[in-house]
Formats: sequence, C-alpha cells, structure tokens
Amino acid sequence: ADNDNFYNPDNSLIDEVMRRRIGIPISLCAIYRELCHGATNLRLEGVNFPAHFLLRLRSPDIYIDPAEPEKALLRRSDLQGMLDKYFPDQPVALSDDMLRVVDEKEIVIRVLRNLKTAYLKANQNEEALSVMDRLVLVSPTTAGERRDRGLLLHIMGRRKRCLQQDLEFFVALEKNNPDTVVLRALINSYRNQPDE
Repeated sequence: ADNDNFYNPDNSLIDEVMRRRIGIPISLCAIYRELCHGATNLRLEGVNFPAHFLLRLRSPDIYIDPAEPEKALLRRSDLQGMLDKYFPDQPVALSDDMLRVVDEKEIVIRVLRNLKTAYLKANQNEEALSVMDRLVLVSPTTAGERRDRGLLLHIMGRRKRCLQQDLEFFVALEKNNPDTVVLRALINSYRNQPDE
C-alpha cells in the first residue's frame, strides 16, 4: 500500500495502480478480487471495514488484506488490533456492522469518495467536481454528496448550479441537519445574484 502518499489520486485509479503496482487498500482489493475470480473462480466479498477496505472469503472468519502482503490472511480476532492501530486515541470495539459485505455499487462509491478527497486535498477542484458529478449519478439521493458538490460549486463561483442542483436539494431533504441553517443563509444570499 502507498502509506507515504495515501491521498495521491493515482492510488484510486485502477489503471494507475496496476501500472505503478502500488495503491490504497480498496484499489488493491478490487484488483485482487477480480484476479482471484478470473484465475480461480474464487469469489471474494468486499468488506467496508473502517479506514481500511478488506476482502472476505465466503467464510465469516477469513479476511484478506492485499495491502499488507506479509499478513494478508486475517481472522476476525485480528481485526480488533487493526482498529486499535487506526484509532489509537479512541477505543473502538469491533462490531458486525464493521464487517458488512458490500456490493459493487458500494465499492465504486467508496473509491469515488477516496478520489474526491484526494483531489480536494490537492486543490484540483475541476477534477474533484468531475468525481462529485459521478458520485451524484451513482447515488443521486445521498444528501451529503449533494451538499459537498454544492459547496465546491460555491467555492468555484458557480452559484446558479450550486443552488439549483445541490444546496436546495440538501436543505429540502435534511431539514434537521445542523448544516441546513448555514446553507439556508447561503441560499438566501444567492437568490438574486447572477452567476460569476
């Protein structure tokens, strides 16, 4: 795994991961999963483990971590140690929800969210916006993605699109969310202003 440069966008682009032979856990898992299925017909399931995507053999107690080849095979009992490593300042107890198997759509969403974060951290707003557009296409009713895209559009000065497509959607859907108060004020300040 590319632990030194985790938020490099190339770590989330499968073609770049294959070319460079380095990536982040979810991209390595996606490649490993497809290779295992193609070469051996072995079906591995994606597991949405916090901070570190994993694969699971169709046994509830065998997990695979292609990002750590020296300890790639894990049992459920090993996973608490991983949580302790990723969350050293706050004890987190392993729960069944953390080991939930995800489908292809959820894997795509997590990859896109990683890529969105990478582009935002690199101040590559156009690329981040392109990824956010894809996230909204894949998951159109996810309010948080609409809020994030709307705020990026606001930063980029694209007020009309920001209002019509995203912020108004978020406010209508998330009436009790604390962000709604701030977003309503932003919407009201933009109502009659032209796009920049």
